[in-house]
Amino acid sequence: MGAGAQVILALAPGTWGYSPTCPILCLMDWYLLREIAMDPFDPDNLRMEPLERPAKRSTTRAPRHKPGEWFIKGPIPGGWLRRAVQHPTSARVAWVLWYLAGRNKSREVVPTHADYRRFGLSRYIGAHGLDVLEQAGLVRVRRHRGRCPVVTLLDVEPEV
Repeated sequence: MGAGAQVILALAPGTWGYSPTCPILCLMDWYLLREIAMDPFDPDNLRMEPLERPAKRSTTRAPRHKPGEWFIKGPIPGGWLRRAVQHPTSARVAWVLWYLAGRNKSREVVPTHADYRRFGLSRYIGAHGLDVLEQAGLVRVRRHRGRCPVVTLLDVEPEV
């Protein structure tokens, strides 16, 4: 230690210790129990060491989307979903339709080629999936030449 340096005894947070400025026991919220060489002209001596935070507890809640990230809004009726997943193509198109219904807050949606691409589908798979969903009685589709179809999500009888 150089000239002018002081030795300070720092105690662990929340422990009782003796302070030379106060002749009685006082609560010292410093750092770990150690000697710190203090140079009055060194600004590094004024920096505090970061406290260790306890590890985050795992929660039982389902993961949530981040701000600005897309998500599928529910609830999706179980009977509707069970009938939609009978065919793999219709299941993938069903996710697109429910995403659009939640985003637009409407059961009538207009799926575009970009919407299908967002879910990794081609427009041909989208058209085939709409046909299968329509045959299953889950959607009503109005098609117009040269435009995207207008799809209405229909109610199904609840399962018991």
